[in-house]
Amino acid sequence: MKRKQLVLITLIATSVQTNAEVAVKPGRWLDTSKSWIDGVDVDAQSKKSMDETRARIPADQRAEFDRMMAEQGASTDDSQEYQCIKPEDVVLSAQEFMTKSMHKMSNDGDGSQLCTFSDQHADATKISYKFICGGNAQGGQSKGQVQMEFAETSYHMEVSGSANIPVGEAGAKLMKSRSVSDGKWVSAKCQPNDVRISLGSKTNKEK
Repeated sequence: MKRKQLVLITLIATSVQTNAEVAVKPGRWLDTSKSWIDGVDVDAQSKKSMDETRARIPADQRAEFDRMMAEQGASTDDSQEYQCIKPEDVVLSAQEFMTKSMHKMSNDGDGSQLCTFSDQHADATKISYKFICGGNAQGGQSKGQVQMEFAETSYHMEVSGSANIPVGEAGAKLMKSRSVSDGKWVSAKCQPNDVRISLGSKTNKEK
């Protein structure tokens, strides 16, 4: 992975209740997500591939296959993922929750993209903001909106927007996308391979 570069984050039109704390219950969570690109369900395509792989496994070995997938924090449905939220990852202000979420967006990949954020809002049950990232004369700019609502044992997150994808000398193609994630609390104890979640940014596997 390339060394991450310094990223300039411009904050515009801020409207934040900085004293509100994020109320999320620590423990093991199950996240179910769906994504669409230009209206096509990309998760359905991934699930179809997983089902075809499982179907090729002898019937007496499928239970072992499913067990191994579960130990890896996955399921036979690629749209689901088990996550671990530690107590120290949730007792923070809504402002910090949102700031870390925006920082992660700016530092995905090699960290070289420039993002600007606007129309920010954060309180004890929801955050939302708009973003514009990257872009040059050949395209590559993405923009959209992030909305997240959360309670002690559940959350709902939606990211919608569009991107100009460079296609060589032909210029850029506009691609619309939408992703939805719903989480629910499962138990107080995490499992060894659950994905560690820290205020919207994935870190290491749970130890």
